Amino acid sequence: MKIQRSSLVAAAVLVLAASSLTAAQSDTLPAKASVPAPAAFNSARAKLQKRIADGESPSFAVAVVKDGKVVWEEAIGWADREAGTPASPDTSYAVASISKSMTASLIDALAAKKRLSTDDRLSAHIDPDRLFSRSVGEVTLAQLLGHTSGIPHFFQYEFSDDPASLYVRRAALALYGFIVSPPGSRYLYSNLGYSILAEVAAKAGKGEFESVMRREILDPLRMDKTTLAAWMGGKGSARGYGRDGSPLGFEFRLAPDGGAGFSSTVSDLARYSLFHLGTKVPKEMRNVPIVSILESEGDAEQFRYDRGWGIVRSEGRTFLISDGQMSGSSSGIVLVPELGVGVVVLSNRTGGPALEVASDLLEAAVPGLGKQFAAAVERAEASVGKASKVPFSDNSGAIGEGEERVPIRIRFEADKAFLTIRGEELEMRNSGWDRGSLQLSAPVGLEKKPGEGEFRRLAFLLWPDGDKLEGFVLDELYDDRPRKGVPYKVTLESSVSR
Repeated sequence: MKIQRSSLVAAAVLVLAASSLTAAQSDTLPAKASVPAPAAFNSARAKLQKRIADGESPSFAVAVVKDGKVVWEEAIGWADREAGTPASPDTSYAVASISKSMTASLIDALAAKKRLSTDDRLSAHIDPDRLFSRSVGEVTLAQLLGHTSGIPHFFQYEFSDDPASLYVRRAALALYGFIVSPPGSRYLYSNLGYSILAEVAAKAGKGEFESVMRREILDPLRMDKTTLAAWMGGKGSARGYGRDGSPLGFEFRLAPDGGAGFSSTVSDLARYSLFHLGTKVPKEMRNVPIVSILESEGDAEQFRYDRGWGIVRSEGRTFLISDGQMSGSSSGIVLVPELGVGVVVLSNRTGGPALEVASDLLEAAVPGLGKQFAAAVERAEASVGKASKVPFSDNSGAIGEGEERVPIRIRFEADKAFLTIRGEELEMRNSGWDRGSLQLSAPVGLEKKPGEGEFRRLAFLLWPDGDKLEGFVLDELYDDRPRKGVPYKVTLESSVSR
């Protein structure tokens, strides 16, 4: 997983070109619909079939909700291509960061019951002695919900053949829950921030996180197949496939819970979408805020984030976007509250085009809507990608912990960046600016620790602060499998004596 600008920008550029399949190709793909596609969706359905035939994903499970009901719900393709297992609307997919919107819904449900307030400081719910530092206790729940807490990103994969669960939420908060930017000062996408919200919800709800989620959100919405417990590739779930289309040879799930851990079905997420559009609201959830009340700031065509949703407003219309990307899956929900329209897309391939498919579905649901969505996303991406000025072209510092800190140097030449570490200089991938932060990555890491495999990538997020570059580096660990991304704080100053 890479450091993301946001769940919005994780998607590729949206493409709306029409496509078609031959009858022979179409007949080779399994399909199961719980609500068959109306004639208006024939073109969008044909595009799905062609995407599968072209290798963009072994399967897609999709749903469209409109006017308070599900108008199309179908799975096309293979949950497990090698085993010949077709996908269905009840197939479970890893939904990655869609988990964040669910966690935020739980926080709002508990707030409606006066168990907490989003204005609360973290220290009101978690003993400060359990946190990385006292300053972390000053972070508010609202800042965690909006990714402005200053707490860095973190991720960890778990595998079904691990001897025990490797992710322990409380340990992660103590080890990696530090502050890299003053709370409220800037947007920093953070799985760990939402794991902290999971811990808050568990305490306020007086139970384990998933049991509280089930009581307050999942059971009332009849989301019976949504869980933290499922292994991707296990029984009843879609097998994951890599970017090259090859099957992943292991069963796994992604931590931290609250930020990325859930799996779900297109049927469950269709009900979830109807709830957030203000229809099909269970009696016991009538006081829970729905995200259709969220709007962008003013009428500006820009992006902001709140409660697990990217929010884009364009030409007087609001698009709410919750999507997720991880190894072996790509997922997305897009809601258009003014029209009462929502779409859900699940796929089982790394980097799958979930939001591109969502655009096709919106276009079929309301002619012109998909094109408007695509244009709004492009403008929003441009607005958050404006460049800032790096104070010095040659910068030095160190990364790591304590005695293990490793000296580094980052040098800029035009739009290129070079990392020097252990005497070797490497050109970095420059992914550009995100709200004043520069995203850089390099295929090298810190010295490995016993039993952790080989570090292979350093992903930096840096921003100018006076005459320094501040930020953090995510040290991404892999061996034969993805393992985890661990954050370290970084300060870089001019390499030239002044």
